[in-house]
Amino acid sequence: METEEKKPDQKTLVALVGRPNVGKSTLFNRLVGERVSIVQNEPGVTRDRIYAPTSYRDRPFILVDTGGLVPRADSGLLAKVRAQSETAIEEAGLFIFMMDGKEGLTPVDEELHAQLRRSGKPIFYAVNKTEGKAREQIGDFFRLGAAHIYPVSAEHGTGVDELMEAIYPFLTPSVEECEEDEDHTGPPRIAVLGRPNVGKSTLINALLGADRLVTSEVPGTTHDAVDTQVGFQGKSYLFIDTAGMRRNARVQRGVEQFSVSRALQALSRSDIGLLILDGVEGVTDQDAHIGSRIAQEGKGCILLVNKWDIYGEREGAREAFKAEIGEKLPFLSFAPVHFISALRREHLHEIFTWIEKVDEAARRRVTTGELNRFFEAAIERYPPPLYRGRTTRIYYITQSRTRPPTFVAFVNAPAALGKNYLRYMENQLRKCFEFEGAPIRILIRKRR
Repeated sequence: METEEKKPDQKTLVALVGRPNVGKSTLFNRLVGERVSIVQNEPGVTRDRIYAPTSYRDRPFILVDTGGLVPRADSGLLAKVRAQSETAIEEAGLFIFMMDGKEGLTPVDEELHAQLRRSGKPIFYAVNKTEGKAREQIGDFFRLGAAHIYPVSAEHGTGVDELMEAIYPFLTPSVEECEEDEDHTGPPRIAVLGRPNVGKSTLINALLGADRLVTSEVPGTTHDAVDTQVGFQGKSYLFIDTAGMRRNARVQRGVEQFSVSRALQALSRSDIGLLILDGVEGVTDQDAHIGSRIAQEGKGCILLVNKWDIYGEREGAREAFKAEIGEKLPFLSFAPVHFISALRREHLHEIFTWIEKVDEAARRRVTTGELNRFFEAAIERYPPPLYRGRTTRIYYITQSRTRPPTFVAFVNAPAALGKNYLRYMENQLRKCFEFEGAPIRILIRKRR
């Protein structure tokens, strides 16, 4: 008896992809909350693609379970399973790429990864069956070039929440959430973020002009997120001071773990992330980790390079630091860079100017008419690539929400619009409509 196929709707479609018997159906059942997919310790049990509506933190999405992909299967049952899986890959908005922690990285995993990367869609790397394994024992999987690997146990549920937290910003917000975001009319909410001892509390004290917050040369003085109202030129701003954030593997249990959790919550309820970098030490892996969370959450961002008084006006220093930022934080290429000294209270007033610009950009809404007139010219300059010998048509584009500005393009062949073309579309939007400091999301939908 064949499984009845549920058709996906306009919610984000998340596809579970991987070779046979890595635990896709087990994870599928856990995320859906009921036994929908048949689970058996035998390759090839799932043959059709199975759709199920579910949600995470009130954001609904469609989860699709696929049969195990075997790249070189050209005939028989495996070829049919492969065809079903490839259809899911074409429809999906993002992938959970599952691998087996017991067997390690295999050549088949690498072939499938290459196929997924060609789609240009977000990939989240889940290594299953990692019960009792330390994170460093799955280091082999980083050969795929992933920034983050998520060790999970689909059977026991460990690590699944961390995986879903990473996916959460990519899920389509609920109607209620969009309305709440659109209706927010209070002062801009700014989360002050950075690794320990880069000067977060010192900055807020300097903006206040008084020692309202406790500062110290000992890293980790701030353990909780502290809301502070700051007034400037008749306007109010809500700054949220947070604890220094370190990479997960270096976070100790107890107070520090709680502090990092509170910092992430502060980022989640903010409009803008002020990421403070140390002008003396340069851009570190920890900075990249925090920056990636800002980008994932879809927040506006301003990069503040602190302790710049040490350099003075040394020729070429700013350009060199900006080049380092471009190399190590490419996912924050939309964020303006501003050089300050919190301790000496130098160049702080300009921070408010940037906050106003970024907040306005994040709230900017472009009419569908303006968008389509603009894109007619953009597509004429650089037409989308052919798909299987056919012309790729972008029928129209519309803005679905703000914070972050999110656009939906309806096309005849979504798979044709890879990473390079989407980057072109984003750059053109940013250039024409001045979205400086605000991340842009472009969702591709097939017009049926």
